[in-house]
Amino acid sequence: MSKLSVQITEESFGQVIHLLEQEECCGSLEVGIFTCDQGKSLERHGHGDCAEWCYLLDGEAIFDIEGEKTTVKQGEMILLPAHSQHLSFSALEDRGFTSIFIVTRKV
Repeated sequence: MSKLSVQITEESFGQVIHLLEQEECCGSLEVGIFTCDQGKSLERHGHGDCAEWCYLLDGEAIFDIEGEKTTVKQGEMILLPAHSQHLSFSALEDRGFTSIFIVTRKV
């Protein structure tokens, strides 16, 4: 048994912990933990043919998918469809949020 390396990147919006990035098994798979600081957001982006699932570990977030906004609270999950442009930001005035994300082709 061997330990796997974890890559941590500090970004302008917060922090991303890359737990897994795999191309061989199912075409594409990425798993990580995303922390978004209060008042910050990723640029609007998409994942092409891949969908993204986000499960809120802490806080409350607003996900903007193609202009439609949905509030997701701690313990809830949202699907960001393939071929969609999206961004997310904290719904709370006093803190950010943390989510685990899974990006893969929807089967």
